[in-house]
Amino acid sequence: MAYELKRGPLPAEVRRIADEQVAGAVAQLSGETGDDWDEAVHDARKRFKKTRAVLRLVRNDLGDETYRRENAFFRDAGRVLSPARDAQVLVETLDALAERFPGMFGDGTADRLRQALVDRRHDAQQHLIDQRVPFEVADLIARARRRIAAWPLSRDGWEMLEGGLRRQYRRGRRAFAAAYAQPDDEHFHEWRKRVKDHWYHLRILRPLWPTVVGDLIAEADALSDELGWEHDLGVLRRALLDDAGLWTTIKDPEALLVLIEGRRARLRQLAWLRGTRLYADKSGPFTARLEAYWQAWEPRGAVIGRAGDGSGSRAGPRRAGVPPPAARPSPPRAPPASRPGSAGRAARRRS
Repeated sequence: MAYELKRGPLPAEVRRIADEQVAGAVAQLSGETGDDWDEAVHDARKRFKKTRAVLRLVRNDLGDETYRRENAFFRDAGRVLSPARDAQVLVETLDALAERFPGMFGDGTADRLRQALVDRRHDAQQHLIDQRVPFEVADLIARARRRIAAWPLSRDGWEMLEGGLRRQYRRGRRAFAAAYAQPDDEHFHEWRKRVKDHWYHLRILRPLWPTVVGDLIAEADALSDELGWEHDLGVLRRALLDDAGLWTTIKDPEALLVLIEGRRARLRQLAWLRGTRLYADKSGPFTARLEAYWQAWEPRGAVIGRAGDGSGSRAGPRRAGVPPPAARPSPPRAPPASRPGSAGRAARRRS
């Protein structure tokens, strides 16, 4: 089933969404799906992140003890699998870079570097399988799945979701500002994680007004992709600088580093523009707007058109007393444009 709410008691729906994610991860890591290990590990780790997003959304109702226990469990399960996935990401990032800038790799650099990264990926995956890590993680999360039915969810309305939605959106706005106030890898990675949470929460809430929330989902997805590629390029850069074996496969490593940094600069500029739109509202007006959609969608609320199917006017539902979206606050200052002649060579290319 889809990663979104359906009509029914809200505690049961939250448990269903989490249970489906954990069950899918068990199937992947136990080998039931027949996917190769790259895909199985990648899919399982995404499911852990989606489960953690559910936990963050209903944290107020779960209580701190349950939230912290379950969040730490799924975080640690993903970390155990991360070395193999990180090795695969390096290969995928190089492939994407070579496809976008083929003229920079005409001397065979891409082939030599790719082979070195593929060898690294093979070693990481082989270690994972030899140690039976996926099967052990599958056993652990199968037991965690049984705990979902006992999650202490008692509220059955917007109050279950409001606190978590507001908190994570506010964290996203703050991480956005921090990323451009201190533009380093750590701050951009933190913003990327908060954008992912926001994207997952919007997906869960899509049925409230599919056309409008769907547009927000598309924007959050695009921003997550931009920040994801920016992060992956940074990981590739660090791997080149830290591993002499990789460095020696490249004829002109300095030129490759300039290319990587130029592309990262451009992605940060694009992310600033998209982030300014996505985080235009403060957390209060944003949450109030989603609450108005909820009141029009849930069976006890006022229904416009056929509730939940996207029909009716795009002008949309509004409860009495719910303010319109706030005027756009001042966003973080735009990052400086890349200068031609250095990292700006890559930034000038059409993105």
